[in-house]
Amino acid sequence: MAEQFDLSRLSDGRYLKYQVQLAAERLCEGLAALKSDVISSLQMDAWSEIARWPEVVVHTVASSGNGDCSVAGQCNLRVSPAEITIANDLSPGRRTFTLLHEIGHYLQQNDPPWVDGALAKQPDFGRRLEEQVCDAFAAEVLLGSNLHQRVLGSGIITATSVQQLFDASQASRSACCVKVAQLLPVAGWVVLSDMSGTVVFSAVSGDRFPPTAGTYQGDDHISLRAATFGSAQSEDAWISFPSGKRWSSLYADSVRDPSFRYVYTVLTDEVPPWLPSYTQRSKSFVEPGWECHVCGLVAEAVPDDCPNCHASRCWRCGMCACGQRANERRCSKCNFVYGLGMFDKDSPLCRECA
Repeated sequence: MAEQFDLSRLSDGRYLKYQVQLAAERLCEGLAALKSDVISSLQMDAWSEIARWPEVVVHTVASSGNGDCSVAGQCNLRVSPAEITIANDLSPGRRTFTLLHEIGHYLQQNDPPWVDGALAKQPDFGRRLEEQVCDAFAAEVLLGSNLHQRVLGSGIITATSVQQLFDASQASRSACCVKVAQLLPVAGWVVLSDMSGTVVFSAVSGDRFPPTAGTYQGDDHISLRAATFGSAQSEDAWISFPSGKRWSSLYADSVRDPSFRYVYTVLTDEVPPWLPSYTQRSKSFVEPGWECHVCGLVAEAVPDDCPNCHASRCWRCGMCACGQRANERRCSKCNFVYGLGMFDKDSPLCRECA
């Protein structure tokens, strides 16, 4: 890697898009140093490769539920070997992307310099940064470091770029969304939605909040117009969050997948690559609110800080950074590990399964 990864640049709570990519490359290099030919083996058959790792065991469960990750999976690091749980109701490509995403969690949390030098110094104790690096790691393994150069070259990045990468690789649509988000020259979102305008997966470019899977984008959203007509562009689009709030007045490019099952949408609040640079910038920011990483509560305002860890303490489940990795329970039905806030008192079933 030509450029050195500088942990000090992350210590003040700010991180840049290219540093997320460098962090993913750092994970790949560290893993390759420990296991010979591991990256190519993961790319060919991640499930078979990880089945040979004595330090990790993988379980599959029937339903995806709602986990803390941007994907339908979880990594339990409190046991040895570490347990990775993957929902089995996903497409094969999404399952592999999810598996590699969770391996990203495993690798990051077993890298003390990264945890102490970067994640621990983020305002949210590294939750968003860790998620972005996991997505970037999965995309890096599945797509490689130069496939996008061969397929996209120096062309303009648009929603069609996701489809081009998907057609040229065996990677999932999610991985292709992540790679296009990394290539986007401005901050924004790359969203995979179904034909009804509901988010299936979202990747971010820069310091942005992604809408979670299952978030309906609203009537007359640009993704619905693309689902009907095949493609659509707008200079007054929006992205909706689970709280119902919107980040509006966005530039957007949207295109329907040839399968007639999905739509890809790229949204930015700065002049996007598909428009001339002299286009008037239009921005109307609406703060998406605060979302609890344990129980999923979306609040209009950021809750008060915990006096011990100084992170926001959820007023519904009471969780903060003090117990985000300690106070957990495994649901006896779906087998996912959640924070205690996802359970009613001593119930063995999470709120999704109860």
